[in-house]
Amino acid sequence: FREHDMLPLSEKLREAGAEVWHHDDAMLVRSTGRLRGVDVQTLPFPGFPTDLQAPFAVLLTQAEGISRIHARVFEDRLRYTDQLVAMGARIHVEKYPNGKYGTKAEIVGPTKLVGTPVRALDIRAGAGMVLAGLVAEGRTAISDVHHIDRGYEGLVPKLRELGARITEVTAPA
Repeated sequence: FREHDMLPLSEKLREAGAEVWHHDDAMLVRSTGRLRGVDVQTLPFPGFPTDLQAPFAVLLTQAEGISRIHARVFEDRLRYTDQLVAMGARIHVEKYPNGKYGTKAEIVGPTKLVGTPVRALDIRAGAGMVLAGLVAEGRTAISDVHHIDRGYEGLVPKLRELGARITEVTAPA
């Protein structure tokens, strides 16, 4: 990736209270302590990427205050929020009134997430559920992981290398 292409994400992470560094094709993000709620609006490139919306929503469940996600590119892209609510997140989703295109989510945080069975509704939502499971207290079981496997090669071993307590269980055929 190029640093310039990551600016929408980098700026939102900084606004939320993280430190962000870029070097060559790598990006390092570190918390500075408490995260703050932010407003995010997904837009076509070069705006904030819709593919990062679900993982960023998980981050916002841990941020202090009220955050908003405005999904303007794809209809129904906030379906995954029901899975986060099942884990204890405080999220309210509504469609824009008066025929305006898109949906918005209001996230109140920080929220202690609790492990529970959830689904990977698509690749992006699956990534969000993995991150939510890592943040949650207790065990999180994610079904429909074929979506995650399609988009993230070797995710479980990579997360284990970073210290995550994560196991991939294959159902018997």
